[in-house]
Amino acid sequence: MPEEVVTHPTRGEEFRSRAVIVILTVITTVLVAAALKATYVVTMPLVYAFFLAMLVRPVQLKLYRVLPYRLHWLSFVITMLLILAVLAVAALMIWISIDLFRRTVAQYADRIAAYWTNLLEFSRQAGIGIPRDVLESETIRGIILGFGTYIISSIWSLLVLLVVVLFLALLMLLEVRDWQRKIRQSFPKEKSDTFIATMNIVAERIRHYLFVQTFIGFVAAVFAGVWLWFLGVDFALLWAILFFVLNYIPNVGPVLGGIPPVVVALVQFNLAYALLVIAGLLSIQQVMGNFVEPRMLGRALQLSPTFLVISIFAWGWIWGVAGAIAAVPIMVTILILFAHIPFLRPIALLMSRSVEKPLVKTDL
Repeated sequence: MPEEVVTHPTRGEEFRSRAVIVILTVITTVLVAAALKATYVVTMPLVYAFFLAMLVRPVQLKLYRVLPYRLHWLSFVITMLLILAVLAVAALMIWISIDLFRRTVAQYADRIAAYWTNLLEFSRQAGIGIPRDVLESETIRGIILGFGTYIISSIWSLLVLLVVVLFLALLMLLEVRDWQRKIRQSFPKEKSDTFIATMNIVAERIRHYLFVQTFIGFVAAVFAGVWLWFLGVDFALLWAILFFVLNYIPNVGPVLGGIPPVVVALVQFNLAYALLVIAGLLSIQQVMGNFVEPRMLGRALQLSPTFLVISIFAWGWIWGVAGAIAAVPIMVTILILFAHIPFLRPIALLMSRSVEKPLVKTDL
């Protein structure tokens, strides 16, 4: 019998095959991003509901283990009531801030229009040409009022979104045990155990991150709110809430959260007060970001700082501010999943902070 001839791919063929894989990966990533952007009304609440369910799942499990067998259903009810209580407190604070903002936004529009008139007069005396038909004080006043209306409508949309997320999260909590059984029945024992173990690692990492960020954001928001209240800046409660929410966006969020109170202090008082606001908020952000957060969070996330910033902007493009807030939990989930899939581990290594291989217990 003739001997079989074993052929090995040449370097050119290997290069072409890798190039094809890279091109297909880029195309797939772009298509998935475009699909997520087009379906954000459905996909974004689902992702937030998943993370919310993951965050409160330990509470439900603890109650499930403590309560007698006949009262196990109470674990779900108590967890639901706890989430509703937190949502009600947040809605109340937002309502108070909206009402105050709605009643005073016209006054701020008049003040800004007056400042703008003085600036126009100064520029004309200095011989600086500014188009009259575009930047007159009435135009500026209309822009400010329109921006205020947009903020109020956006906050109401946020409350509606929170209700939808809450409903979806409760459904997930209600069916989580059934899904585990379905996975074990649908796949071989080794594969199903590996998948469930991987998801447990994801849940542990994300839960740790969310707990730390929530605590740090709450403390920072309290100090920021007290500082703004002490200086007499209007809407201190609203800016504290904004500071808390944007704290979930690493590096960029605290900076964005500090802009509105600085502008309000400048319009309400003068430049000196605005500088005081900047100094206070910057001090709070530096202490929490450079001393408290590293000690509490450590290197648990393993995300590369460069990749982290890129992911924030990418998810911000896909889902707006909501995407930027959810960017870190999403990318940590992807990192851990990729680390548990052998042929995707090189991508996980590129995403990771460390030059060592990401944590891998088992393979999918």
